[in-house]
Amino acid sequence: MPILVYIDSDVIISSEIKSESKHKESKKFIKFILDNKDNNLRFYTSIFTFLELASAMIRRTKNKDKTYSLLYRAKQTWKNKLGPLPPISGRKSFTDLIDTLAETAIKFRTTAGDTIHAHTIAENDMKYVITWNTRHFKRLEKKLKGLTVLTPVEIIEKLKKLKKEQPDISIPTLLAKILNHQKIKSSNNERRISALPAASSGKSKKRLKGD
Repeated sequence: MPILVYIDSDVIISSEIKSESKHKESKKFIKFILDNKDNNLRFYTSIFTFLELASAMIRRTKNKDKTYSLLYRAKQTWKNKLGPLPPISGRKSFTDLIDTLAETAIKFRTTAGDTIHAHTIAENDMKYVITWNTRHFKRLEKKLKGLTVLTPVEIIEKLKKLKKEQPDISIPTLLAKILNHQKIKSSNNERRISALPAASSGKSKKRLKGD
């Protein structure tokens, strides 16, 4: 079964704008995506990412040519490597879309922009989310079992380490190992929390008597 990886728009934007603090790391990761030839490792983003790219590029570069160039590459050149997904499946009305996204926002407590990404991730059973804004997707990660949220640097470093230890293993298998490790880590943390003794209310009662 293929490993499905979702790419947040901030990674694509950072890869295109040299003044961005994470430009080099983002560019390296996008190259990793475009160079991928393994059909068991598939990368996706939301179709709404095109809107975010157009808005971010024109505001930050003030250059129409660069903006259209990026949109063309994202929509045409990259489509077989970085597939755009609709936020909602099937033929539904715009009202249905808004209602569905509103429910997603309430469930995951996401911002309006991140809600579109969150719903696309949940709807398509993604296993990884690659973003620079990991904080924005932490609740989503907790709510969706089997989802791991990482930055481009984190996933590349984890892959490099595992590839060095096990050079004959494919990248999808290595990603599955990372996913399994994250599950075990999360499960252990939950056990530690549940094993903690419940806070005693005795002290607070004594204080109330003494007041």
